[in-house]
Amino acid sequence: MSTLERELVLLGQALDVPETPDLAPRVVAALGGRKRRAPRRRLVLVLASFALAATLLAALAIPDARSALLRFLQIGGVRIELVDELPAVVPTESELGLVLGQRVSLAEARSRAGFELLELDHEPDAVYLGERGTVWFLFGS
Repeated sequence: MSTLERELVLLGQALDVPETPDLAPRVVAALGGRKRRAPRRRLVLVLASFALAATLLAALAIPDARSALLRFLQIGGVRIELVDELPAVVPTESELGLVLGQRVSLAEARSRAGFELLELDHEPDAVYLGERGTVWFLFGS
């Protein structure tokens, strides 16, 4: 211990410091003497929030429950609707942006393809011979 530290310790022992008064009773009296409790409504809200979050996390952890929840909320999936009759659509090649190649007959496609084409149950509405030896069959109008 240095000389300065020793002198400060001796000075602290020699000082006459009065006793600290007990302030608690005066503070309680100033506050009205009642104890404050946490509002019950806030506690219920916090507990309900934690319960909801725990339930949601548990549901997201189980794949079947997660899928059902996402379907219920209609999030992130394809929706398939069954109908009795499809609407009439007459797309043209230019509307579809199809670039299938040169339109040829089925016989010409068989001779120019460079490979044997599969036998078809129904004759296609159009046959195209594309680049790199591809053959495209178009069914429907």
